[in-house]
Amino acid sequence: MPGNREIIEAFIKEAEADLRSAWLLLTGKEYSQTVVHCQHAVEKILKSALAFGNIIITKQHVVSPDFVVAFPDLAEANQIAMVASSLEKEGTRTEYPSLGGRTYRSGFLPDNTKKVTPGMLLRRQGMCQTVMAFLKEKYGL
Repeated sequence: MPGNREIIEAFIKEAEADLRSAWLLLTGKEYSQTVVHCQHAVEKILKSALAFGNIIITKQHVVSPDFVVAFPDLAEANQIAMVASSLEKEGTRTEYPSLGGRTYRSGFLPDNTKKVTPGMLLRRQGMCQTVMAFLKEKYGL
């Protein structure tokens, strides 16, 4: 394993915290922030995987293309990247809203009430678990 173990473990720890936060936010009907935390969790778990290949990304939020290139031997890589790409776009729009023709609650935040469900969150959590299982199998984490 590369010497990035501390970075990898920190990304995984924070991804797990973001998933826990997403569940709490969903329960509290804070839908926009649920989306943001789902995006953060997926981003961090992909960054942890990339760190195994000595690819350390800290100043960008879009990492799905890097993930596909770095892990061609992961059967689910394209599917994971597609979900991650969707979340990268939606999470960014939610976290950094603009006024470009979108529906806003309270005048600022996108209305994600129709998009966020427990099933969606379970799928994102499952995606993170797939990446973590792959890392464990391939790298012994």
